[in-house]
Amino acid sequence: MGEHMLGKGQEQVCMQLYQVLPRELVHRAPQLGPVRSIHQLSHGFLEAPSNSAAICFMSVSYLKALELWNPDVTAAALEQWHTTVQGILTKRGGYLVEAVDGLCLAAFTRPSSAIRWALESIEACLNVDWPPELLDTELGEEQYYTPLQRRNISRPSPRSSDQQVPSTDPFAGSGSISPVHFDRVLLFRGLRMKVGVDWGAVKADLHPATARVTFRGRVMNRAARISSVAKCG
Repeated sequence: MGEHMLGKGQEQVCMQLYQVLPRELVHRAPQLGPVRSIHQLSHGFLEAPSNSAAICFMSVSYLKALELWNPDVTAAALEQWHTTVQGILTKRGGYLVEAVDGLCLAAFTRPSSAIRWALESIEACLNVDWPPELLDTELGEEQYYTPLQRRNISRPSPRSSDQQVPSTDPFAGSGSISPVHFDRVLLFRGLRMKVGVDWGAVKADLHPATARVTFRGRVMNRAARISSVAKCG
């Protein structure tokens, strides 16, 4: 039934709720109403997609190298990473299939929601309060790029530096100059991650041990292959 926040006042706790049904009544489970709780932290099997789904393989890059470098810092960073991406996953209506080590496997009923989750997770991870030790390494340091943009010389920006360079316009006068605006854009910060997303037919089954929905189908392999060849961000 998903993870829910229960209780009152300071006695609020987060619990994973389960429902036991006889085999003869399993087909009636979708007719049940939603669980009434303070807040739902993750979706249950009733919200999981069926027949077709957008499968997302989101993983942390260079995980083995980071664990060899400092397992404690890496474990703390992974916990922050899972908290961040799973929080966005619930908001976007995604179903958490599996979350282990540096992998977050999710399923969505709509491809647009899956892509939005991936993009929002990458952007949110740029602002996570990562351990300082991670930010001092080559695999977690901040990296920027500087795009070149022309701006109107009559509207200088206080946050940027405008440099005067000769104009390349062949019809401009010899004394003509054009302002060039430099503005840094943050590309990488903290754990590097990559995502593979694919849409297709699936067969959903309820795992007897974990009570989580598992998916089968070619879309699973395709999404995994896309993730393996994707560039990290």
